Amino acid sequence: MDNLTPLPDQELSPMQKKTTKPGEESNNTVSPPVKSSRLPADVRRARHRDRMQRLRLAEKRSIEVKRVEPIERSKCHELAFMGYQKMQEMLQGPGARKLHGEAFGWKVYFSFYEEAATDTLKIRMQHRFTKRISSIADDGARVTGDTLASVTWNIINTPELYSQMYRSPMTSRIMQHVDAHTCVMMRMYPDENAEMRKRFVSLVVRVQDCVIDSTSGPMDLMGLSWKDVTRRRVTILSSILNPDLCLPRGSTDVPNPSTEWMREGFGYLSFTEIDDENVIEIEYGGSTNVGTETASCTGLPFVAMNMGEALVRWEQLVTTTRTLLITENA
Repeated sequence: MDNLTPLPDQELSPMQKKTTKPGEESNNTVSPPVKSSRLPADVRRARHRDRMQRLRLAEKRSIEVKRVEPIERSKCHELAFMGYQKMQEMLQGPGARKLHGEAFGWKVYFSFYEEAATDTLKIRMQHRFTKRISSIADDGARVTGDTLASVTWNIINTPELYSQMYRSPMTSRIMQHVDAHTCVMMRMYPDENAEMRKRFVSLVVRVQDCVIDSTSGPMDLMGLSWKDVTRRRVTILSSILNPDLCLPRGSTDVPNPSTEWMREGFGYLSFTEIDDENVIEIEYGGSTNVGTETASCTGLPFVAMNMGEALVRWEQLVTTTRTLLITENA
């Protein structure tokens, strides 16, 4: 045992060669600061865009997998007439008459009411956005309700253009062309917390009618109008349908924590020509179900803000800057 030669010293690593400074205990060494695991903002935004893009593609594939059955033309016209009656009832009723405010030239009206006749309490929001624009374009050409309605109809029937009107990722698809003025489409969008995808099937129809304006006619000695003025109006009306009408095998009644099917509601975008003032009155309104949290908010509801933003983007797609000048009596 005495003749054994000592083993050569092993090469130490740089960490092993470190020694504590004089007068400093080894257990008091300060550990380096821990770097934050939060990704940079641009990386988070890029990942969010990719995630939403994947969601949109998945939604499109899920629609294509479902078997779509067309609705009979006569049934579509019947449903369109029912939606038109609902619009007339809202316009003639007391709802959405309180002015909430004005932004970008749009006057905003909305109101809430409860529907207690059903088994479950439903809270509906009626909304109206109104604005008057000049009917004379930059080049002197006359802008009509048909002009605005035709361009809007093209946007609705073009999913790429339609999605540009919304800040949140909105996906749409034309499911059926009934005729030149009627179509059935499906739309999908996230809720305000981006936790659930909402879907609905809607019947979109373009109609023409006339409205009576009794405030613009001549007045008698009692201050009452004795001559009503008839205004021509073009309206694009969208009514939410029961999805089982065209997706009978889509299992729309099966509860899904990530998807909710909307089954009620309607909206309209109307253009009323006021020729004696060279203006067109634009009105976007409708009725939709909302939650108690939305109904109890003191400011402008999230759903109404989304509508206002979509209207501003619609203006950018449809009209020119000069046409958007507000008239004095708007």
